[in-house]
Amino acid sequence: MLFLPGVTMFKRLLLLTSLILAGCNVYHPLTGGVGYTDVPIGPNSYEVTFTGDADMPVGEARWYCLVRSAELAVLRNDPYFEILDQQVYLDYGSYYYPGNYGAVYYGRGRHAYWGYGYDPGYVQPYALPEVTIRVGISREPGPETIPAGYLISEAAKRKVPLTPGVSERAATMPSQPVPLPPPPPPMFKSGGVPVPPPGPAPATQSE
Repeated sequence: MLFLPGVTMFKRLLLLTSLILAGCNVYHPLTGGVGYTDVPIGPNSYEVTFTGDADMPVGEARWYCLVRSAELAVLRNDPYFEILDQQVYLDYGSYYYPGNYGAVYYGRGRHAYWGYGYDPGYVQPYALPEVTIRVGISREPGPETIPAGYLISEAAKRKVPLTPGVSERAATMPSQPVPLPPPPPPMFKSGGVPVPPPGPAPATQSE
């Protein structure tokens, strides 16, 4: 007898749901644990956070965070912003999918057949990225400023649903490509509390 994962109707529905969610837009104000938030921390500065969904690459979450930073600059009619500080967090966890009775494939080869049986449950790990960037908004370019129009044009090419009016305003602003600063090493969260990444194992002394 052979139990094949993904055979039961229960797991088929789970797979279909995950495919639908994967195709949904994730760039929006924080809703259901996914999306961006922004808080003014000064007259010309903001703290922007983007929280991704399960298994979203850190680079993608950071890119959305930068896009929101660019939107904030454009909405103020300022063409540039600069990264003042940034943090990357990873929160690990797991989902438990319980077993289910349903259609199961028995046997192998010519003697295989469908029957009714129990398909065991399984545990699916996940990692949730969270990126926080403090940015300064400016009207003039500087040595480390990023043209907001550049990120807005890239986001428009990727069909990101930007804030209404942003694309039109950004079209009149500088949009020359620039290299983006690299992200910092990620911090890990334990129960929602940031902790430093695990270091190398201590060396053992031989007798």
